[in-house]
Amino acid sequence: MYFNFDVEELNIKEVRQAMYYAVNRDELVEKARKGAADPGNPGHIHPTSEWYSSDVKSYDYDVEEAKKLLSTVNIADTNGDGIVESNSKELVYEFIVSEEYVTVAELIKKYFGDIGINIEVKAMDQNSVASLIKEGKFTLAFNGHGSFGGDPVLLKGFVSEETAASTPQVATQGGKSWYNKEFNELFNRQLTELDKQARYELVADLQEIIAEELPTLTLYYNKSCSAYNPEVFDGWFYTKDGVALAVPTIHNKLVFLRGQWNK
Repeated sequence: MYFNFDVEELNIKEVRQAMYYAVNRDELVEKARKGAADPGNPGHIHPTSEWYSSDVKSYDYDVEEAKKLLSTVNIADTNGDGIVESNSKELVYEFIVSEEYVTVAELIKKYFGDIGINIEVKAMDQNSVASLIKEGKFTLAFNGHGSFGGDPVLLKGFVSEETAASTPQVATQGGKSWYNKEFNELFNRQLTELDKQARYELVADLQEIIAEELPTLTLYYNKSCSAYNPEVFDGWFYTKDGVALAVPTIHNKLVFLRGQWNK
């Protein structure tokens, strides 16, 4: 889930945290993705990655904790209409998604409604969603951007200033950017750290910041499956860093060197 930080209350981390507590990620995976996904990690990096750190803030599904967080920043339903307000403004947002994710969006609408945040789902084609996010012409949006199974350079998507990273930036927000000076500095340090353990610790710190600040909400990771007939050819394997933005794939010419033709 993407936030437009031009919206004042979306700049309040407690609001984003409340939203994350309100989402039942396990149910979301089962109902909206038919189990073909893994629940998202607050630190953003996939739990199977060698760079994953479990020492981050957790957000187990907890509606009451979400409501409590909103109240700590003076967001509450003062007129009893079921929608919370911030400085007399009701928290009602348009939520743009591509047509294939309407089921996901409707579940999120229900989850947010349970804590008094009303969202209006607007479905459109994928190219339009991506363009509006990039241009900052949205309030809330849902979109995917590959995988984080590769090198931590991919966390560049959260950096709000120029870096030495050559990987194209993954759009994580439009409009006014999320800014965290410590994140920017740590990211640049890990880029040039040659000791793997020292770099891992820096990347773990980056994940802690992401989990605390939640510049985006990582809702789930899609599972990728491929079918093959081992009686014909046995040797397919997933490439660790994958292609493009580290999307794991079995499409690798090395399989023809390592694999065994059985027919």
